[in-house]
Amino acid sequence: MVCYTVGRERMDGRTLDHRTLEHLRRLAVRRAESGEKPSAVMQSWGFCRTSIYPWLRTYRKHGEEGLAGHQSAGPTPKLTDSRKRRVRAWIVGKDPRPWGFDLGLWTRKIVQQMILDQFEVSLTLPSVGHLLTSLPITPQKPLRRA
Repeated sequence: MVCYTVGRERMDGRTLDHRTLEHLRRLAVRRAESGEKPSAVMQSWGFCRTSIYPWLRTYRKHGEEGLAGHQSAGPTPKLTDSRKRRVRAWIVGKDPRPWGFDLGLWTRKIVQQMILDQFEVSLTLPSVGHLLTSLPITPQKPLRRA
């Protein structure tokens, strides 16, 4: 892999994919461990001088495996799979009016209120939309009757 800089411009590692960054970490650590100055290694690639030091600490503590890229776990979901299935069961083929709502259509706002009432879990409207999409429940137009 060829990595270069234009003039004195620094390269932003956040724009690179995970495999490329992992490869760069491994190469940088090898060069530094073979005796090259860490700041010179990073300067040759246009990265910030201090970026290599956490990589070196990780390498010394965990070895080559520590430099491997990994995907973050992300936040823990607020609703379990069983609760998500219950939300789906409320909605599919059912009317929200028996639950005390005035409107005969399921909206994100109504689903949000139901989740808060039943599970005492607060979700934002975009989160409710993502939940409905993941179930998979899609927006539907009501039938028009004369």
